[in-house]
Amino acid sequence: MHEQGPIAEHSHLELPLFVDPRTQRGILLPVTPVWPGLIANTAIWGLVWYAILFLPLRYLPLPLRLLPSSAANRKRRGLCVACGYDLTGATGRCPECGVEAAAATVRRV
Repeated sequence: MHEQGPIAEHSHLELPLFVDPRTQRGILLPVTPVWPGLIANTAIWGLVWYAILFLPLRYLPLPLRLLPSSAANRKRRGLCVACGYDLTGATGRCPECGVEAAAATVRRV
């Protein structure tokens, strides 16, 4: 493997500190990438990280749209939909901000 030409000589790094007892030579470590494996590995792990980081952010707003809005919650609780003032006993308009309050006067607990 070491005597295959100039390309093979530069594709491995010989470490003399770790000697193979069978050949009495340093252990050879690859220093050039295996391009098909590198590309496949990068693509696979890129998709995994995309799924972990960005897909939840993409579909997170869907459940939030299903939640009732703060205006609907205020109206259900008998509060002014604009400012949140308690409309118990108020007729016509909100005494705090002046918004029409006729539909929000029914209080359910």
